[in-house]
Amino acid sequence: MKKNTLLLGLFLVICKLSFSTPQVRDVLYWNGTTYHVYPFIHVEKRFSEAQINKLNEWVKDHITTSNWRGYYFEFEICRDSLFLVSIKDDHQEDLMAFVLGSNNRIMMDDFSDTLYLGYGKSFYDPWFPTMIYESEMTVVFNNGIAGWHEDHRNKSKHAELPNNTMKWNEYIYSSIQWDALDQNILAETPKAYVNFSTDSIGKVCDVTLQKSSGYPDFDKEAIRVVAALPEFSAHFVCGKYLKNKYQQPIVFDKSKATNNERWNYKTIEIDTVTKVYYNNFIEENIFVEEITIKNRSNEDYLTWISWLPIAGLSNQDLMQSLFFSKQGDFRFFDLMYDNVVLSKYSYNIGYAFIKKIPKDETFTYIIMKKSEKSDFYGKRIVIISKKEVEDYIGRPIREEYCFPWSSVCLSGEKGF
Repeated sequence: MKKNTLLLGLFLVICKLSFSTPQVRDVLYWNGTTYHVYPFIHVEKRFSEAQINKLNEWVKDHITTSNWRGYYFEFEICRDSLFLVSIKDDHQEDLMAFVLGSNNRIMMDDFSDTLYLGYGKSFYDPWFPTMIYESEMTVVFNNGIAGWHEDHRNKSKHAELPNNTMKWNEYIYSSIQWDALDQNILAETPKAYVNFSTDSIGKVCDVTLQKSSGYPDFDKEAIRVVAALPEFSAHFVCGKYLKNKYQQPIVFDKSKATNNERWNYKTIEIDTVTKVYYNNFIEENIFVEEITIKNRSNEDYLTWISWLPIAGLSNQDLMQSLFFSKQGDFRFFDLMYDNVVLSKYSYNIGYAFIKKIPKDETFTYIIMKKSEKSDFYGKRIVIISKKEVEDYIGRPIREEYCFPWSSVCLSGEKGF
């Protein structure tokens, strides 16, 4: 087990990928309501070095895609006092006695700060690290005693369309008034970039032309289409609305129009959308490139991230690199058939994931980067038929080897 943990840890160190699984929040119980708190880092500062070592000893075998810490804290507020009541892993096993030597609750009497407690219906946007809750309670603590608090009910809401790349593209390109555009210019496939923001209720505002297509009529049409977009998600986080900023490219390519023969393409269809997302929660511009793969064929396909840029490499080169080339002291093929990647907690550590895309299904790579020019991951996306891979490695790719979700979020130093 220690060897397997070491190998998976090595994957994580090498690759520095973050996946689109929402991270577990800490939990707080108060007056019969369950609240969800951003990871409460203050707690670990109370632990001794020996206690931290015990926690790390446990965590090394229990990190999951939804909980990179490997544990979470449970708190309660009793008679206005804040207590730590348990430390749990994803199997609900209580680690308090193992780490601290006792199951007795601990008053957080040195905690003086503000907590933002999410509750109610939850939803997830791929560029946000945790679940977002429709309601939030703000509570100010002084030496572990809850004082001033304010309840913000039903502030956040989720919009499905902007988070579905295929449907989003269909909506945008079906909204363009193609017949009103100069057909001769249209043949040149002009491209305009439009900046916009969303307000506290998710409504599109502040629409401006960021980069001209070179043709005024096409620029006006791009602005009109963006200004008429439906409402986005509204995020109320840490006591305030996040006014998000985006950039939407409009490519005047008529083949993108709904019901065009492009949608009858017989094999693999790839759509790419780049948005600029300014999150004033972290006060940074993030370029979010969504590469959506649609399988229009009659067979299953596999996709993964290559260790090397794929340009100039054959399918055999790419399969050899993933399955049989050593990365450190291991081969991915060995990890699969030694049952290391069969664990539900380890299919997507680092580059070690394979995604099966069945007929008529989609998979989206969500690539988060600080520079629009960065194409680190875009140059490494592999798409090969499942049958070709199985013929090459001489073994079946079973369901349990495959990444289970419909999207994966990639970020890290090399992608920035």
